[in-house]
Formats: sequence, C-alpha cells, structure tokens
Amino acid sequence: MKTATSHLRTALIVALASLLPTAAGCGGKQTAPNTSDSETTVIVTPPDNSETPPAPTAPSAPTPASGAESVKDLQSKPTAGNHTLDAWVVGIKPCPPCPPPASCKPCMGEFITVADDVAAGDAAGVKVAAHPPMLDQFQVGKRYRIEVEVNKGDPSASTLQKVDLVRLISAL
Repeated sequence: MKTATSHLRTALIVALASLLPTAAGCGGKQTAPNTSDSETTVIVTPPDNSETPPAPTAPSAPTPASGAESVKDLQSKPTAGNHTLDAWVVGIKPCPPCPPPASCKPCMGEFITVADDVAAGDAAGVKVAAHPPMLDQFQVGKRYRIEVEVNKGDPSASTLQKVDLVRLISAL
C-alpha cells in the first residue's frame, strides 16, 4: 500500500510542478522526481533577467481615423471650410436658464470644448459653437467624430476665430 501511495504522491507533485508559472515558461528549471520512497524535490530557479521587457507606458491618445483630423492639426493649420475631427469633449457650456418673468442678459453662446486628450482641459481645446438639441448629444469625457465649419473671418489670420458644429457623425 505504501508503494501505491508513494507513486500517487509522485504523480501529483509532477502534475502540480508542471503548472507552476515560474517553473514552466519563465526560465526556471525543475528536476524530475525520484521514484524511491524518499521525498520528491522540485527546484525552481529565478528567471534570467538579462532580457527585461520594456516597462509599460501610458496609452497614448488614439490617432484620428482615416479622413479625420486631430484638434492639434486644426489649431496649427486653420483653413476655412468643413473639417472632420476625432476629439474628446472636455467641456460643455450651455446658456443658463432664464426664469420668467426675469429679464436676463443675452447668452454669449453655447459651445463644447474639444481636445485630443481627455485630460487636456478647456485651455488646450477648441471651442465649437453648438446649440440645442445638438449640444445635448455630448457628454464630457467621451470621444466623438464631428464635422465642424471653420469661419476665419480675416483670411490672413493664423489662428482659429470661429468654429461651428455642423453635425455629430458618431461616438467613438
């Protein structure tokens, strides 16, 4: 009976040792168990770290899909006309409600702020004029493909002056 138990124990140890991640596939070594009634020995050596994999990096902002521009591209080379952008909404500014019978000053405009990076904040983004119900389709922290119209006003201007939302193409 002792021999059957010993063989069962040996088979179990071999099976378990083959499942160890450090022994299999990570550069470790193991010795075959002996078949005598003595204890089975499994030796695991640490992996060779001479080829250390590169440290993981933070994911970069996805590049715009074919036919779409980044916000940075639009800011650096503003040309009048329609543009398709893949961008994150980093801010939404609706006009505040004006309760009746109050007489409120006119709203200076409703807009969304879009940027290439969700963490960029309003200062790094481009303000895109949008009005309800289009304004209501956006959420801060989500990425969208949008069509905008750039109206430079002064053709010699090298900066964006007015950007209007034409349509929401899709959420990305």
